[in-house]
Amino acid sequence: MRLQAGFQRFEMVPRTVWYLPCAEKLRIHSYIEVLKLIAVNMVMAQRNPKPRDVEYDAFINMHHRCFNPKHKQYKDYGERGIWVCAEWVDNFDQFLTDVGRKPDPSLTLDRIDNSKGYEPGNVRWASRQTQSRNIRSNRWITAFGETKLLCEWAEEYGITSQLIRNRATMGWPIEDAIARPIQKSSRWKHYNIDGYNMTCHGHANRLGLSSPGLSYRMAKHGMSMEEAIADAQRAKK
Repeated sequence: MRLQAGFQRFEMVPRTVWYLPCAEKLRIHSYIEVLKLIAVNMVMAQRNPKPRDVEYDAFINMHHRCFNPKHKQYKDYGERGIWVCAEWVDNFDQFLTDVGRKPDPSLTLDRIDNSKGYEPGNVRWASRQTQSRNIRSNRWITAFGETKLLCEWAEEYGITSQLIRNRATMGWPIEDAIARPIQKSSRWKHYNIDGYNMTCHGHANRLGLSSPGLSYRMAKHGMSMEEAIADAQRAKK
């Protein structure tokens, strides 16, 4: 069985003590014990077959993220001190009672407060869009007299959150970083700079710069041709 085999591989990991901060202060001597309890339940489920619940899959994955150092997301959960409350450890029925069935197949398990663990009142079924607004890397930004999430500013102005971050890192005023439209470079478009009316390629040759580099700066960072040239010249020094 998949989980049971996984449990056997994990037995060589040194034992640790887990304290789950909850009302009952349940003490789990190691994440291995948690996986073992889940594995036993899966053995019983095989003896009494029934349709597999998508909610149960989410329940299992929740435990792995918090207790299994081999899991790819453990560093963002268990390593950060994110835990599963005592009421839900090896108790799928209680988890289901508190969280409820998934109302839509596209929804996934989400923690409302990312600084807290999986516990009643802090877990919900949420869409990918809702979860993208609830990640640690997101941030509140005040501009134009309003305060919104970075992703909300990006959606409103039709650009990416990463572009706003890049511009802000480069020292752009925050309102320019948000509202400046992306400059689309054209192979044949002419730019009048310093009295020279040339294409991007022509200006690059004249100044000893990379034409793709100038185009990239305009397309990726929303720079004007003048800004792209100035930035390329600074980088060349």
